[in-house]
Amino acid sequence: MEDDGGQLFVSPVSQDIRQKINKVIWYLKTGYKIKAEKVEIKKLKNSLAIWLANMVSPIGENFAHELSNRQGRINIWWEFIKWMMCYSCHTFIALVTAAFESFGMKRDNEKRAKLLTQTLELRDEFQNMLGSDGVFLYPTHPTPAPLHYETILKPFNFSYTAIINCLGLPATACPLGFSNGLPIGIQVVAGLNQDHLSIAVAEELERIFGGWEKPK
Repeated sequence: MEDDGGQLFVSPVSQDIRQKINKVIWYLKTGYKIKAEKVEIKKLKNSLAIWLANMVSPIGENFAHELSNRQGRINIWWEFIKWMMCYSCHTFIALVTAAFESFGMKRDNEKRAKLLTQTLELRDEFQNMLGSDGVFLYPTHPTPAPLHYETILKPFNFSYTAIINCLGLPATACPLGFSNGLPIGIQVVAGLNQDHLSIAVAEELERIFGGWEKPK
């Protein structure tokens, strides 16, 4: 699958990444006579919402509690002021995450319950699709590796890996070269408990496409 179906707050997948996916498909076909099947998993368009629902603590604690080393709760707005003065112990993204969460879903929210149900449905869909010998090729990130602070303007592009984490599926990130000097790649996702399969496929792609290299 080349993209998530078009989430509202997530960047479109770059053409360079799409081309690399096509090259991987071509290699699997010519090298191993494996014909890749393009799929459309509609629930992936809801990846960000599903991730947010799963990140709500079942016991009521939140990210601001985690940032305090579980010793109470940080004062988010005071930490923003400290960050601007270079005194905060936390990154800007961490503080934005904590602030965003405070306005987000609540533990007993009806919408959250529906999204958690979608999580289980999506996991079953993947398991039925992959079985014990299939892999799912999917972008790791919709764009080449972001520049410093670029993620502040594109904070939700992590959803491509976040949704796979929510499903508890093994995935191996596989570098596939560069786009204008910045690394690009895909993730190889396998069925539950099939970690060895995602690693083996990624190792083979690494052998052909060069694997990790020092950024140019």
